[in-house]
Amino acid sequence: NWTTNQYIEFTKEIQKRGNPVESEMIIPLPGETEETYFEGVKFLMDNNVKAATFTLMMLSGAELGKDEAIKKHGLKSKFRVLPKQFGEYDKEKIFEVEEICVGTNTMNFQSYLKCRNYNFILQLLSHGVFRPVYKLTQKIGISWFNFSKELADVVQNENFKGKLKDLYNDFCRESHDELFDSKEEVIKFYSEQKNYDSLLKGEMGANLLAKYTAKGLLIYDDILTSIFYVMRNKLDK
Repeated sequence: NWTTNQYIEFTKEIQKRGNPVESEMIIPLPGETEETYFEGVKFLMDNNVKAATFTLMMLSGAELGKDEAIKKHGLKSKFRVLPKQFGEYDKEKIFEVEEICVGTNTMNFQSYLKCRNYNFILQLLSHGVFRPVYKLTQKIGISWFNFSKELADVVQNENFKGKLKDLYNDFCRESHDELFDSKEEVIKFYSEQKNYDSLLKGEMGANLLAKYTAKGLLIYDDILTSIFYVMRNKLDK
C-alpha cells in the first residue's frame, strides 16, 4: 500500500545499511501487459533493486484460482510437475502437479514466454560472478536494464551464434515443453518409464531458472564475450 516514493525511500535505507534489495514479480497478473512488465522491471533496476520474476500459480481456493476470476480476467492455464515433487510409493508413481497461468485478456501466451525468457537472461546476469560487469556498467554510465535488454535482444537474433545462444534456446524449448493442457496429461507423460527416468536424473521437471543459470557458469567465457560484444557494438555511445 506504499506510494512509489515511499518504496524508493525504503530501498535507499536498506542500501545505506549495506544490504541487497530484491523484489519478486509475478506474471501474468490481471491487467499486466508485456509493456507494463518491462516498465516494472526497469523501475526496479533503475532504483538498484534486483528483480526476479515468477509464474502465477492458480491455487485452488485462492482468489485467482476461482471460476469467477478466471472468467473475468480471461486466465489461461497450463499444468506442470513441481520440481522434485514426485516418487514411487507401493509401486505406484505419484506426482505433484501445479496449475499455472500463462495468459490473460491483457497478456497472451507468446508475451508471457517473452517475459519469462527475458527473465532468464536477467537472472543469469544477476549471478554474483557477473557483479564486476554490473559495477563496470555503473562506472561508465550504462543503464543495467538497457544493457540486459540489449543482451536479450542480441541473443534472440537468429543470426547470433554461440554457446550462450544454445543455452538460451534450450531454456526456451524446455520452458515450453514442460507445459501440458491438463493434470492427466502430465501424469500420463511422466508415468512412462523413460520419462520417469529422466525426472530421476534431473533431465526433466527441474527448476529451469536454477538449472540453466548453473549451466551458464560452465560457459562463463562465452557469456563474457557476448557481454562485451553488446557493450562495444550496441551501447558504444
